[in-house]
Amino acid sequence: MHRRLQDMTRRSLDATQSRQRITEVLGWVTAAFDGDPSDVRSWARLDPLTPHGLSVTQWADMVGIVEPTARLMSDLGVLLYAKSLHAQAEPLYRRACAIDEASLGPDRPHVAIRLNNLAALLQATNRLAAAEPPMRRALVIGEASFGPDDPTVAIYLNSLAGLLQTTNRLAEAEPLMRRALVIGEASFGPDHPTVAIYLNISPHCWQPLTGWSRRNP
Repeated sequence: MHRRLQDMTRRSLDATQSRQRITEVLGWVTAAFDGDPSDVRSWARLDPLTPHGLSVTQWADMVGIVEPTARLMSDLGVLLYAKSLHAQAEPLYRRACAIDEASLGPDRPHVAIRLNNLAALLQATNRLAAAEPPMRRALVIGEASFGPDDPTVAIYLNSLAGLLQTTNRLAEAEPLMRRALVIGEASFGPDHPTVAIYLNISPHCWQPLTGWSRRNP
């Protein structure tokens, strides 16, 4: 719809009608934004939806619609991050985290997901000191929410170990790597691709958590 016609339509609606329309469009775009945004094979389907997702999440946030606004923001951020569009992804990550913290509380699994993704972006843009606190916080939340041996905890361990490796704190990184490997082998078996990630960790080996993953409804 042409931008000027959109503006005229919005002005013709009262606040209740406007919120209802935004909720409907948000639902449509979120349902269509299906697939793993970190996987290049999904981009042909997701790319045309991206400008619509950016627009509707902005409007939804303005009128105070919490879900699925935060989830769609996070998934859009993952897509942009995967394309190395870090400056565009960062405000989406930060706002999704802020929405979940305000609506759910600071120690919920959703918040850990947002923190993990934000920390990975900060690490990728060489803000290593800024990346460490959200990584550690995500790990604490994950352990409290799922238990110390959950596969999601292994993801957070893996992320933090990579950062410690990057900052040459190898003695601190090694036990986290070993613990992630043990969890991965117990959860998936010794020959699973995820176990290969933990066996061959690199400083930038990060696993995104998105609306497509099992831990983020």
